[in-house]
Amino acid sequence: MTLGAAMIGLVLFLVALALTIPTLVFAIECLLSTLPEREPLAAPSSGSERRYVVVVPAHDEARGITRTLDALVRELDAHGRILVVADNCTDETARVARSCGVEVIERVDAERRGKGYALAFAADYLEAGAPDVLVFVDADCLVGPGSIRALIDACAATDRPVQADYTLVGTGASPIAAISNFAFRVRNRIRPRGLAQLGGPSGLFGTGMAMPYALFRSLPSAEGHLVEDMWLGVECALRGRAARFVPNARVTSESAKADAATETQRTRWERGHLGVVMRHVPRLLRSGDREAMLLGLDLAVPPVTLLLLALIAFVVVSGWVGGRIGAGLPFEMAGAALATFIVSVGLVWVREGRDVLPPRVLLEVPRYVMWKLSMYVGFAKKPEPTWVRTDRGEDVP
Repeated sequence: MTLGAAMIGLVLFLVALALTIPTLVFAIECLLSTLPEREPLAAPSSGSERRYVVVVPAHDEARGITRTLDALVRELDAHGRILVVADNCTDETARVARSCGVEVIERVDAERRGKGYALAFAADYLEAGAPDVLVFVDADCLVGPGSIRALIDACAATDRPVQADYTLVGTGASPIAAISNFAFRVRNRIRPRGLAQLGGPSGLFGTGMAMPYALFRSLPSAEGHLVEDMWLGVECALRGRAARFVPNARVTSESAKADAATETQRTRWERGHLGVVMRHVPRLLRSGDREAMLLGLDLAVPPVTLLLLALIAFVVVSGWVGGRIGAGLPFEMAGAALATFIVSVGLVWVREGRDVLPPRVLLEVPRYVMWKLSMYVGFAKKPEPTWVRTDRGEDVP
């Protein structure tokens, strides 16, 4: 083998390794998620005396916020209150929220838009009578019975941020939206559950999360971040207080039914995810802290479709190039990683995905992959870091 061929072989090996590691992380998380769940993080009374505020950031949510607030009001006890942040609203969100009997503050700032600004505004407002714990619930979400108490108890027991099981639900979704919902479940339920089996951390997913008020105030501002939740999770982990997953706390949101709305939603999430990977995963891996490093490995796993596309492309390239220069190892590594990925996704689908992704919709997977490929091509354009409300079709009155 010539020196040039050897160098090409080395590059192929390094790329194969870079794809194999996140694939193995993904597979291990999926496999561990099938084990019986660990015991709850806290006894039922551990946070019973903690004062808490449920912060609901809302941007033009007048048509659906009543349902969210009614569910939250039923979950409150004597130590809790609800604060709605009507952020740059052009509809009747503030009035409708007040009619539900909750506290409302309004924020108007056309130049500084985004969920991070709304959360910071709420924290500033609460400073005079600061609560012990902040709980964040989006205005289009429903909390399950007992979920607020489960989050408060877990937060009190660990003195860390905690994250509920947050999934998308809904009927009548297009095939692309259904596949996207399955991918969302893998990211927000399956993989955190697997990491929890190792006593590891969870990411933060923006809604259904709680953290000590003092910790939130000590963090650098999340204002202007496209995925402020993911960024907050990184900062907490770097401070030795990585979030914990609370599977017995459930939060759901109606999925987008139309392909265009799904594209808007996924584009924002995945652009933000890739930005966090490039900027912050190296910080986590260099930290030397076990939990921060585990979170770094978890965040280094690309969105499932992007990982699948990368594996398929590299199998083809490494097979062709490696065959010409006599370097077969990269092809074998990539082929094994691709097989592992497919088996892992198949196992998760059989166990927990058939309700959201019926077998008949599986025929649409190739179209979904091509749809995502076009999205990734569009990432060459710089995203606008603003809070974009996802159009979910008909809102619940």
